[in-house]
Amino acid sequence: MKIIDFFQPPHITSLILAFVFTSSEALAAATQSRSCNQYFFVGNTPGVSFCRSDHVSYKCRLNSCTMDNKPWASALFKQCDLLDKQRGNVIPGHQLETLIALQYHVEDEGVEVQNKNDARWYRCPQTDFNDHTAACTSCTVQA
Repeated sequence: MKIIDFFQPPHITSLILAFVFTSSEALAAATQSRSCNQYFFVGNTPGVSFCRSDHVSYKCRLNSCTMDNKPWASALFKQCDLLDKQRGNVIPGHQLETLIALQYHVEDEGVEVQNKNDARWYRCPQTDFNDHTAACTSCTVQA
């Protein structure tokens, strides 16, 4: 077979399809480390988490996510007030000294965190201790 035979219409179509599929797989490949600076939550599928960083959403392997170089499962926030999530107001007199996070959303008023122990939402103040986000190293961009 001559090299010129490769440029016949059936071969060109095959080459184009191969290029398209290879390119889309490369785009879906794992990204570099992401700091989840808008939100982070664990998905319904075991081992999967979701993260939003700089207005881009990612699907990440949960075991690739840490907070302060510790596993995500030990993510702590301090001095958090119980939040009426529907109204967006804190409920006075209901503060937790520390909580382990199920998920969080970074807001202007502070970090809104769902507590692992009671599944309720709390607003944690913007302090040095609470100024941390999850970082994940194995993520793909979500369309």
